[in-house]
Amino acid sequence: MENEILFVGIVVIIIFTLMLVISLYISRLRPIRTESPEKRAGREGEYFVSNLIREVLNEDDLLINNVVIRSGDRQTELDNLIINPWGLFIIEAKNYIGELSGNEDDPEWYKIEMTSAGNLYQKSVKNPINQVKRQVEILSEYLLSEYFRQIEVEEKPPIRIEGYVFLVERNSPVKSRYILDTRDDIDRVIHKGAAAVNKGDEDAYKDVEGINKGDEDAYKDVEDAPKDAEDDLDISIRRNILSLLQKED
Repeated sequence: MENEILFVGIVVIIIFTLMLVISLYISRLRPIRTESPEKRAGREGEYFVSNLIREVLNEDDLLINNVVIRSGDRQTELDNLIINPWGLFIIEAKNYIGELSGNEDDPEWYKIEMTSAGNLYQKSVKNPINQVKRQVEILSEYLLSEYFRQIEVEEKPPIRIEGYVFLVERNSPVKSRYILDTRDDIDRVIHKGAAAVNKGDEDAYKDVEGINKGDEDAYKDVEDAPKDAEDDLDISIRRNILSLLQKED
């Protein structure tokens, strides 16, 4: 009788221990399983765009991902930053599901989605064009403060710093020089976009015009790109900037 009671007690202890282990294991997996659809879409979009960028990189390009930049009381995280002889290029990845509406300068855009039950609902999202413009400002301020003032540059970094948004679903509600749709778009803007146009390359103008999808104002924006950034960015400066940003991250 005592042996039976002892056996039952041991079985109960084993079962309890197994349940505890399983419970702990499930609790560790829970953050992944409860990831919101928006976060999952964002993560997948960032992965997709980073891979597209890698497909067009050449030996002179340096790519860093998810770098955090701080300037004063402002902070931002750059999904993708390419450093090459033509300058610094931010490419922000957005994977908005549904139909988007809004204008280029609106603080927010609106996204219309359909639920699994077939109901439509509207949700506001921050305008990614404004977001990437802010990222360019913060990165410029940061480099001016942390690097270029060491070489007595006071007004603005003497390099091209540009920002773009890649919409994975190609559902931008506006035509804009800041919006990219394809891998070829990425290749053009980081390798021969604004710089080539500034030098009077008509073929390059056609490339940029294709990206902007007929946006006439975009050509003026490209013309306004800094002329002093046309020369190649020295490899030592690129490496110094990369090292500085990696320390910041």
